[in-house]
Amino acid sequence: CSAQVLRILESATLAKKSNLETVAAQLNMTSRTLRRKLMAEGSRFQQLKDNVKRDKAISLFEQSNLTLAEIGLAVGFTEQATFSRAFKYWTGVSPSTYVI
Repeated sequence: CSAQVLRILESATLAKKSNLETVAAQLNMTSRTLRRKLMAEGSRFQQLKDNVKRDKAISLFEQSNLTLAEIGLAVGFTEQATFSRAFKYWTGVSPSTYVI
């Protein structure tokens, strides 16, 4: 189930469209069933979504000349400060430190 969710999240734009209800509907189940299946596997939807965002952000840092704000927008953050906090939480370093 986690692998299916990851595939959907990776192929979806990471904007508001990729929420628990939307992904559950794509898998032909209720959001409650999806949540229960993920918990049985030791996963959480938000954790999977954050992992996809983190991986995409790191990939964008390594492959492009985008600004921090542009990378933040590309992974679903409208505020650069919010993206910076999330990135530091995910990786242990701030985005500006990571790119250097």
